[in-house]
Amino acid sequence: MADGASAQGDWVTEGVRHASRQALTVVIAVDLFSLGSAAIGWLNAVLGVGGLLGGPLAVALVRGRRVARCFGAGVAGWGLPMVLLAFTHAPYWPYLMFAVIGVANVFDDAAFTARCSR
Repeated sequence: MADGASAQGDWVTEGVRHASRQALTVVIAVDLFSLGSAAIGWLNAVLGVGGLLGGPLAVALVRGRRVARCFGAGVAGWGLPMVLLAFTHAPYWPYLMFAVIGVANVFDDAAFTARCSR
């Protein structure tokens, strides 16, 4: 079980990561891809759909000793699509990448919560 200071730092880090994703969503939709302000909501909706689709798989895989692997996969699956957004400017690309981020986010959050609860 993590000590109190470490657990608090972990939760702060998670909060910063989620806040940065929200800020980047605005930049990606409005500045990078010129999709307009309505795309901010659509990207968040696609993120949620990705999370719903990845949820059952995350629940199955985060059990037992696979927590660290699932956390690593979640972080990589969250970061890699953000990097890939810089390489193409097709209007559908952010929606596809945010669906992948939604799936990865469920793995990251499930593994993080499982780790903090132990």
